[in-house]
Formats: sequence, structure tokens, C-alpha cells
Amino acid sequence: MSLMAGNIVNIIVWWVVLDLLALASLPIVLLAFRNLPDRGYSTSRVVGILLVSYLSWILSHVLQYTWAVILLSVFIVTFASIVIVVKSGINPLRNLDASVVLRTEVVFAVCFLMFVIIRMYTPDINGAEKLMDFAFINAILRSGTMPPFDPWFAGETMNYYYFGYFIIATLIKLSGISSNIAYNLTVASFFALAATTSYGIGYNLTKSARCGILSAFFVCVIGNFIGFKQFIEAFLYGGVLDAAYYWAGSRVIPNTINEFPFFSFLHADMHAHVVSILLELVLIMLALSILVNLGRHVFSLEDGGENIVRFALTALFLGALIPTNTWDFPTYFILVVASMVLGIGHRLPSSVSRISEFAKQLIPYVLLLLLVSLVLYLPYNLGAGSYSERGMAIVSERTYLHHYLAIYGMFLFIISSYVCGRSVFTYFANAPHLQGPLLGGSPVFTRIRGFFNKRTYSMAAVIVLIVILIFAVYTGVALIVLLALLIILAAVKLLDLRTFGDDVLSEQFILVLILLGCAISLFCELFYIKDGMPMPYDRMNTIFKLYIHVWLFFSIASALIMHKFLNALQTQGVQIPDGTGRIFRGICEDTQNIRFHRYVWLAVACMLIAACSFYPVTAVYTRTGAFGGAPDLDGTAYIKRLSEDDYHMISWINENIAGHPVILERLGADFEWSSIISANTGLPTVMGWPGHEVHWRQDQNKVSARMVDSEKIYSTADTGTALELLRKYNVSYVYVGSLEIARYGVGGGLGKFYNGSYFNLVYRNHSAALYEVT
Repeated sequence: MSLMAGNIVNIIVWWVVLDLLALASLPIVLLAFRNLPDRGYSTSRVVGILLVSYLSWILSHVLQYTWAVILLSVFIVTFASIVIVVKSGINPLRNLDASVVLRTEVVFAVCFLMFVIIRMYTPDINGAEKLMDFAFINAILRSGTMPPFDPWFAGETMNYYYFGYFIIATLIKLSGISSNIAYNLTVASFFALAATTSYGIGYNLTKSARCGILSAFFVCVIGNFIGFKQFIEAFLYGGVLDAAYYWAGSRVIPNTINEFPFFSFLHADMHAHVVSILLELVLIMLALSILVNLGRHVFSLEDGGENIVRFALTALFLGALIPTNTWDFPTYFILVVASMVLGIGHRLPSSVSRISEFAKQLIPYVLLLLLVSLVLYLPYNLGAGSYSERGMAIVSERTYLHHYLAIYGMFLFIISSYVCGRSVFTYFANAPHLQGPLLGGSPVFTRIRGFFNKRTYSMAAVIVLIVILIFAVYTGVALIVLLALLIILAAVKLLDLRTFGDDVLSEQFILVLILLGCAISLFCELFYIKDGMPMPYDRMNTIFKLYIHVWLFFSIASALIMHKFLNALQTQGVQIPDGTGRIFRGICEDTQNIRFHRYVWLAVACMLIAACSFYPVTAVYTRTGAFGGAPDLDGTAYIKRLSEDDYHMISWINENIAGHPVILERLGADFEWSSIISANTGLPTVMGWPGHEVHWRQDQNKVSARMVDSEKIYSTADTGTALELLRKYNVSYVYVGSLEIARYGVGGGLGKFYNGSYFNLVYRNHSAALYEVT
């Protein structure tokens, strides 16, 4: 079979596996999302993946983690779906709109195939933290039971949130595709799944495919302004855009990381934060479903299967964030609780006498959800100690406003236009239900209200805001002030339900996303999570992990706002669309001016979107080397170019050594091409990347001792000393390859391994050799 034919077969097999998982879970999805327009179809693949992965993980604590256990998990999910079909009358053929299915499948197919092509021209599992990700995936594939062993700290289990790697390993085992190829298929499929789920969120908020496309585009495709800035600088000053072009977009704020989905998938580190994007997007969909449900009905687990399944899925996805990427759990728990609050509040009359009824409906639901989400992943929560977060501290450095705008400027333009549609002034001036008996008959209040009803209020508000922002810039807290103003305006708009009309629930949901995005950004300007990173990188991971949440929230909110604006632009009436554009009302009294400012706003928005769209196009072009070279999905083929002997040794080990015996290889530095045998085979070594292990385990002495021992085993000429240390770490094999020879030379300490009394040569190819400790 030719190389290209083999790639095509692997692509088809992987796609079929994803579709089978979606089909197995489809009735569960249709029941849980019964109250949404697409019935949750856009999430079916992700739900199927998590259900099967979770069951396999739980079973692997008492059984062996094998293909049979995964197949048993698929059977359990399928059986549960059959029960739902029989008991609830769910019928995918009858309950699904064919046009919804077709559009969703087109989105998935286009995104999947697009990224498959990108990965075929950038397949190397090397650079940044790819070797770490690959090491963990391969180690889980070799692990007999859970928790998995640590491939870079032999004798210990993973002290890291590893569940995302387990999900990938489960797909690899189920498909039967080798990990070096499946890694790249995972990147492509996870991008497509994120885009498909984002499409579903936009569609379910508006019943519009256009909004779904905008949502997928804003969430997964668009970049920030840095790509456009680099492009212009290269054009003006004759610079060259090379393969490193895409990197700068994720390093805007000094000493931090500000990844966004397209960068993450293009960069292709299958790190915890990348896998969790899928879980986060499904949780956003679940939060929307909860809001819609509680906005119409009292929650009860006795009301039928729909509430039970929706609750179970929410707990399952929330709980999964802890062993996948622990940082995400607080944010999405707050999002789900906020959806509950708004849903119940929408249904109950706003009366002080109903506060007790509100609490009665909310608190048990929240506590039960928290309890179940923690209990579902109890084996991890009790034993992992993930990994080194140690409370909060006050930041010593803050983000400059221009850096923040370089990342989120396009979204902020759209969002701020929307939340400024009703200012604090007009809200209090025009809201009779807030005046009450104290102010209702007050002549002072009447005069104030009359003043703010005049068109001069807009100019006064603008002047006040300008003064505040100038003061903030001068004092170095401009971003804090901007975020605080947006939070206030969004909160006011959320309270002013009268402006929402019939679309109150979707409007509330979007405002919650805006509020959470601004609140997280504000949090990052005040505090950071202590995780062992030294100054000045103390808040690096806080920005890194939480800014992805901000991106998801702002992008989805912006997509809906743009959709509403475009809808209003197409209508014949002269009313400014609710929110977006109403900021101009105070200075625009005639129809012509209103229309003019609508088009001005749209023109600015389109220019900003176009500027951010430079990044994905140019980044893909430079990252793939203009699609030069022979396309391939093999992520380890590059090793043959670096060291053919190491490549053949890795292949031999993967084909001939089962289980997970400990193998010793040369100690290397983090982020370098080192620990290559453990990374590419999954076999545990005495010490892998030391900086990572220190960060995970917070035990410098223990890591340093292993570093010293690893070096001594190779360098010492004393066979007895070497054997004593090898037995200390239960080492079965010693590897001598290109990296070992480069550091220790052909003779010297390496000569002792030729002693057949203690070391048995099991495989050799030219310069590389593998010795078994006898």
C-alpha cells in the first residue's frame, strides 16, 4: 500500500470511529438537549467520546485497560441509548431535522479535512511540549490499570491532570491506528469537533446557520491583531514571514502566554488546555440548555428522563474538567450556576417574598451538581493531588491596555457597542419599576430624568468616560477601569429585561458570557494562582489557562451580536437594533443619520474582523512551508532525518517490548530533543524532563537525586556502582544511542555495558544499542 493510500485509510477509519461513537450516544444527546433547536446533534461526537472514555477509565481501575474494556464501554453507552429510545420514544430519524444534520456534517467535514491537510504538511511530534504530550499518551497506552505510570519518573504514577491524554489514548486503542499517526488525526478531529460544537452554540441561540458559522469562525479560526501587525511590518520594511510567524500571536503580554484556539490547534501541542476546549464548549451548550429549561419549568429529577440525563451529562462534563485541566472547573461551574440563577429568576416573579422559593429551587440543585461532579471522578480527586497550585496572590505586574486590545480588541469593539446600548444613566432615568414610592413623586428625580432624556446625555456620558479613561491611563490601571465599566454596563443591561423582548433567555446568556469574560480578565489583573513559577513568570499560567475562557466567551457573544446587527440591517424599519448601535441614539434623531451610523459601525467591525483574519491564512502558509514537501501523517518520520539509528530502535522497541519495563536513557533538558525513547515508546525512564517534574511534584531534592543518579550510571566506569543504581530504580533496559554517545563518548563509562555478565545486548543497529540488565 502506498504512503498516500495508507493515510487515506487511516483518515477514513478514524472518521468512522468518531461517527460510531456519535451514533452510540445520539439518543442520550437528543434527550438531554431536547429543548434546543438542533437537539444537541452538534455535540454528539464529543459526548460519545467522553462517555466511552469515562466508562473505560472507571473500569480500568478494576480491570485491565484494554481494547475489550473500551468495547464494553461502547456497548454500555449503546445499551443506555437503546433504553432511552424504548422508554422515552426518542427517534433520531423522526426528531432530527435533516437540514440541521447536513449543515453540521458539512462543518465537521470541511474543518476536519482542512486540518488533516495542514497536519500532513506539519506532522512532526517534536518541539515545544509535543514530546511530553506524546510520552503521556504512549505511557497510558502501555498502562495496564489506572492511574497510569509516569514515563518520566519511573516507579511513580502521573502527578498531572492526565484525563485528556486518556481520552486520546482511548480513541487510539479503539481505532487500532498507531499513535504516531493518530496524534495528528487527533489534532485535526479536535479542531473540527470544536468548530462543530461552536457552530451548534450559535445555531441554538438564534436558529440561524449564519450565526452558527460566525460562532465557529470567531471561536476556532480567527486570530488577534498581532498577525496583521507582523504582516504590515514585513510589507513595509521588507521583512520575511517565516515558520516562526505564528508564534508571536500567543506571546503578546510579556512573560505570559495568551493562546487562542486556532494557535493551539495549529501549534498542535495536545496539551491539557487544548483537549479541555471540547469539554468547555459542550458545557456552554449544557448551560444554555439548563437556562432554557429552568426558565420554563421547575427542576426535578422526578419529572422525567430529560432532566436526569441533562443533569448527569452536566455533572459528567463538569467533573471531567478537574482531571483534564483543573483550572477550568471554577469558571464553568460558575457559568452553570449563573444559568440556573437566571433560569429560575426568569420564571419566578421579582418579589422579596419569593427569595425563599428561589433559594429552595437553586441551592439543592447546585449542591447536588457539585457533589455528583466530584464523586464521578473520585479515583482521581482522592489520589492525584493535581498538581501544584497553592492558592492565590496579588499580581506584581499588570497588563498594558494596548496588549489586551491587541488580543481582544475586535471582540471588545463589538461587545462594548452592545453593552453601551443602554447606559447606566438611561436605565435609572427610564426604569419606572426602580423609582418606587420614594422617588416616584420627587420633583428632583423628575428633573434629573428629564435632563438625561435630552440628547445631551450622550455627549455628557462620553466626556465622563473619556476623563475616566485618561485618568486610568495616567495611573496605570486603564485595563482595570475599562473592564470594570464593561462589567457595570453589562450588569445593568442584564437587569433591564424590558429591552430584550421575546428573546430574553438568549440575551441573558450572552450577557452572562460577557460578564464572565470581563470578570476573568479583571481577576487576572488583580490576582494570580500560585503554581511554583518563578518571577517574573508568576502569572504566566494564570493568563495562559484563563484567557482561553475569555476567548470562548467573547467570541460566542460577538457572533450573536454581529448576527443580530446584520438581521436589523436587513429590515426596513428605522429602529436601532436592540443593543448594538443604540449608543448613537442620543446624537441621531433622523432616519438618515441612524442608517449612516449603522453602516459606519458595520464598516469598522468588518475592518477589524478582516485584520484578525490575516493570522490564520498567513500562519498556515508559513507554518506548512507554503505546503511544500511530501504530505504524510507519520509524526515520527522526522526522527529518521535526525538519527536513523534512533528511529529504527524506537520502531523495534514498539514492536517487540510489551508492558512497561523501565528503560534508562540520557538525561536531557526540557523542551529539547531529549527523553526521546520514553516519549516515542511510552516506556518509563528514570528521569525525563526535570523542569516539568519539579513543577508537577514540587520536590526539587527528589528530582535532583534522580538527575545525579542517571548521569552517574552512564559516566561511571565502576560496574558495581552502576548496577546498584540500576536496581534502585528497577531498570530493565539501558539504551545507548546518538544522544548518549554524543555526551559520554564511545568508550569511557559506556564500555561497561559490553560486559555480557551483567548486560545482555538485545538489539543493535550501527551505533545504537539496547542492553538488558541481567
